[in-house]
Parts: sequence; structure tokens; C-alpha cells
Amino acid sequence: MTLRVVHEAGPWRVEMAPGLGEAVVIAFASIGHDLTRMPSPEFVGSATQGGRRALFVMDRARSWGTGAGFAEALRAGLEAAGPARRILALGSSMGAVAALRAAALVPVDAVLAFGPQSRLDDPRWSALTQGLPPPPALPACWTVLCHGLADDAAQAAGWPERAGVDHLLFPGIGHSDLAAHLKAKGGMQGLGDAVCDGDRRRLLRIAGQAGAVQRRKVGMPPLLTDGFVR
Repeated sequence: MTLRVVHEAGPWRVEMAPGLGEAVVIAFASIGHDLTRMPSPEFVGSATQGGRRALFVMDRARSWGTGAGFAEALRAGLEAAGPARRILALGSSMGAVAALRAAALVPVDAVLAFGPQSRLDDPRWSALTQGLPPPPALPACWTVLCHGLADDAAQAAGWPERAGVDHLLFPGIGHSDLAAHLKAKGGMQGLGDAVCDGDRRRLLRIAGQAGAVQRRKVGMPPLLTDGFVR
């Protein structure tokens, strides 16, 4: 898959995969493995499945979507992608928070967020997040949150429960292992496709097959919500 840079300014880079169809996926990168370099595009395979158009947003400053120029980068990417009937924002960890922020800045029909932080003083990322604003409120569009309970129960509990949000919990799975777990279970692609298509029934079926439980049905384990799990 050859990606084309359609916007680069300050810490932001937006790359595009051209395609067909009425949907556009905006995939936001996480912090990556080398903090001295620009993160790499993420979710390339699932975002472009079936020839979909996709944008890949990367942030060298690791600002969790708060850096100057974020809105301009999003708008430039969407202008390059062209008109869309449906726009999905997708990301993991820092990228998931950026996807949630994006929904307040550009028209987004749904957000699929893997392991988004509900608070940024978690010791796992505090060296990068000191001084940053808190994560955003949940957007008005259909929002799917996914958290592994092995080490992200406190982060999951920090997000409010409300209509229009499907919060999927994965017992025994860690923050860094969630995407790999879903891929191994054959669920990553299906979740993205279901959200792109607005098919909630399919989403919940695929998530359940991958071991997810719905937060509104089971509640949060109380012993795991009192502070961060280290």
C-alpha cells in the first residue's frame, strides 16, 4: 500500500490512501516505539479494507490531539480525500484520544477507540503528558470504547456511561495487547467494518466472539477502579 503525504506542518503529518466508496477512515497513530521520530501510520490494512479511502494522522509532538494545527491537519486531509457519506475516526491509546478529540473538530459519524486514556496522570505516560489538557468529553456521535481490564480498568472506569456509547471490556487483556488479541481472534477487521457500516448488531457479535463484555451489563470491577493498576 503506497500512501501519499497530503499535509505536513509543524508536528503533524497526514498521509492518504486513495480509494473508492462513500466512507473515509481517519486513523490516528499512537506514540510509537521511537520517541525521536515521527510515529508510523497505524491500522493501514483494516482502514483500507475493500479499497476504502483512508487518512493516517501522525503527531511527532505526542500531544494527545492537543497540539496547535490539529484542526487544520484534519481539514486538509478531508479536503484531499474528497466528499464522504460516512467518516470513521479510529485509534489506539494516544491515537484513540486524538480520534475522540477529532469528532469535535470535523464531521465524524463514529469513533472506534482502543484503550483511550480517561486521565493523563497514569504513570505509564506521565513523562509525555505533563501539562497537557485532560482528555475530551465523549463526542455526540456513536462511540465505541474498548479497554483491556488487565491493566486499564481504572482508565475504563473514568469514562462516563451514556447513551450512544458502547463500552467493550476485555477481561485478562492488557493495554498493549488489545490490538494483537483482536487480530488473533479475527475481530479487528470486523469491528472496523461494522462501525464503518453503522452496524451495531454486527459489532457486538464480533466483540463478544473476541471475549468482550459490555460495561453496562457487568459494571466495573470495584477493586480495580481505586487508582491505577501498576
